[in-house]
Parts: sequence; structure tokens; C-alpha cells
Amino acid sequence: DSENAFGGVGTVALSLIDNGAMGQYRGGTLGFGGESGGGTTPYLWSLIKGGKENATAGNYAGYLSFWTIASSSATAERMRITSTGDVGINTNSPSSQLAGTTGLGIYHANYPGVSLKNQYATWVWYATTDGSTRLFNQALDSDILTVSSTGKVGILNTSPTYRFDVSGTGRFTSTLYADDDLAVYDALSVGGAASVTGNLKVGAGAGVL
Repeated sequence: DSENAFGGVGTVALSLIDNGAMGQYRGGTLGFGGESGGGTTPYLWSLIKGGKENATAGNYAGYLSFWTIASSSATAERMRITSTGDVGINTNSPSSQLAGTTGLGIYHANYPGVSLKNQYATWVWYATTDGSTRLFNQALDSDILTVSSTGKVGILNTSPTYRFDVSGTGRFTSTLYADDDLAVYDALSVGGAASVTGNLKVGAGAGVL
């Protein structure tokens, strides 16, 4: 019962030990159950398990998992705390401090942030070391929107140098107003009205439809 024997936690009042052969996922399990009123009774409603995270001899990394059962199904793992402290909900291999298959998560991958995902898409809003925040789309594997530490906004541009900086084609379906100079460094096509108070500077290929 020394501290070293139990990972440095001191005396353990109650321990559940798996005496089987060493292997991944082996460990003690605590079950909670009762009378089901059906064909199989008593029945386990939920489990708490502490298991070995790997199959390497001498590697003491362990996880803690929580299991529940839906009606007429087998117990399934619902939450896991890994050896590094990451928490997974409905996933047993979380890649961040808090991760799940759907809903809200905390994204770390070197940066703090929040992820929103379901079966269709994953979006991550995270903060960087340069003081900016970015919106990342996993399917495109790209930062879609960036807000710099000085308030500049970039679309598909992680280093905006203007208050609104778009990398690629932009479109306005209504009137575009510029209360100061308007500078365009490529083609400019205007289908409706354009109101410019200051100077209008256009690069190659200006046209008015």
C-alpha cells in the first residue's frame, strides 16, 4: 500500500484488481445493477472501469471509463478519461481536453478553443499565440475566418492587413457603399449601384455591367 505501488496516491482503502494476464483494457470494474423484471435478472445498468491503456509491459498509463446501457442492448462506453487527462464523450480516443462525437468540445492541438460538430461537419473556434482567433473547418482542413488582435477580419486569410481582408472572390448582392477611398487590385464588376465618396482605384479589368 505504499505510494509508489498505487501511482503515488497513498493508502488505498478499496481497490478492484484484475488478476488476469497483462493486456490492453485489462483492469478492475465496478458494476451497478438490479432486478430487471424481465428474462435476464438481475441486470447491470452501468459500469465504472479502470483499465490499462496499452499492451506494453512496464507502461503504467491507465484510463477511467463510464458505461451505461440502453433498453434491450449491451452496455456501451459513454465517457473516458485518458491517462493524459483528455475526456471523451461517446468516443474512447479523445484528441483534446474535452471531445465528443457530437455537440460541444474543447479543442487543444496546441491552442485553446471550442469545437462544434455533428455527423455532417466539424467547426473549431480557437485562439492562437499571436492574439488572433480563427474559425477552422475540418472538412476543408483550412481556417475560414480570422479576427486579428487589432480587430482586422480575414476571410480565407490568416494574416489580414485591412479591416476586412478577403482572399478570393467577394460578392455583394445589394449596393456597396464606400465612405472613403475604394481600392480594387483586380477586376471590378458592378451589376447595380456603387457609391464611393472618395477615390476609386481599380487594377486590371474594370467593368460596369
